[in-house]
Amino acid sequence: MKGRMRPYLPELTIRDYNIYLRYLRGVRRQLYEAYGLYSCHLLRSNGVLFAILSDSLAGRQATCQRKRVPGTLAWRRLMCQTQGIRLAAQVEVLLGWHNLQDRKYSELRPLKRLRRAVDRLLLRRAYERAVQENPALERLFVQERDQAVVQMNLSAKNYSLAAEPMSNIYGALYSTLATDDPSQRKSMRYIGSSIGRIFYLLDKAERFEMDKSSGRYNVFVVNDLRGQAAAVENARRQALAAANDLIRVYSMLDIKLNRGLLDNIMLLGLHHAVDPPVLSAKTGRSHEAKPSKKLGHGLLRHCGGAVRRTDAAGSCDPHCHVHCACSGGLSCCHGVRGVRDAAGFDGLCGSQPAGTAVRAG
Repeated sequence: MKGRMRPYLPELTIRDYNIYLRYLRGVRRQLYEAYGLYSCHLLRSNGVLFAILSDSLAGRQATCQRKRVPGTLAWRRLMCQTQGIRLAAQVEVLLGWHNLQDRKYSELRPLKRLRRAVDRLLLRRAYERAVQENPALERLFVQERDQAVVQMNLSAKNYSLAAEPMSNIYGALYSTLATDDPSQRKSMRYIGSSIGRIFYLLDKAERFEMDKSSGRYNVFVVNDLRGQAAAVENARRQALAAANDLIRVYSMLDIKLNRGLLDNIMLLGLHHAVDPPVLSAKTGRSHEAKPSKKLGHGLLRHCGGAVRRTDAAGSCDPHCHVHCACSGGLSCCHGVRGVRDAAGFDGLCGSQPAGTAVRAG
């Protein structure tokens, strides 16, 4: 059940980058307050997307407060007190717990067996509390697991039939994020089903060799594909078709807040996860990337204007500096790359700030 729903940084604006980080910190803070510190390491990109989608579809404006980030001594601005954030925390705990059940102990190495035992011991209380708070979600996960066992026993060769359990559970999860509008619920269920199908196919293609050697059910192994490269290519083609259908349905949604951020995640982020750009062997850059132009010696170079770029991934020219809006001098972070590097190692994964030089965005 691994997901890839995260922003595509080269096309993400600074404003949306900050909103995403604050939601990320908010979900982490909710995990910490409701389920304990150890549950915070379960946080993945899917939970943040659930929170943003739920609040944006309902038009709920999140409250932004300054609180301590769990596991650190840093105080940062984060989103809190929304139904979407609480639902995202519950989904992360249940997803993390059921991910522990995906593989048998006999298939794991000794170190991973020990880690799983520790995870089960320390996460059991958080799991039981999440089940008490939202038993309907737990029934969805149990149903998905039972369906997956049936598919494994049947050794189905049909790709749609094999992906049906995960497709159903993601469809049900995304439908809970919608409002009471029946058409919106139907659209969200279709979007979730497409995402679940994409995740299933890509994950099975990545585990082709491992499942083939261990004798575990894999729909690509059953179809006698020649090697992992053929499985990945087959999964990519099917995932692109599902992503195109998803885009058509997503464009009809009535999203009241954070439309730009959600467009980035649902359209660009998902597309580049399914079909990542090919990196050049010489430069290490993608073939579609173009070198940015240097700034001339004009007003933005020497006066007090602040340079604002829409590239939050750091693809700007290393000689392009960010100037402070007050004094015209160089800021401590040169360019958006420096802003991201100064924010810490984890960037989007560790709830660090986007930097004071661009926080106004």
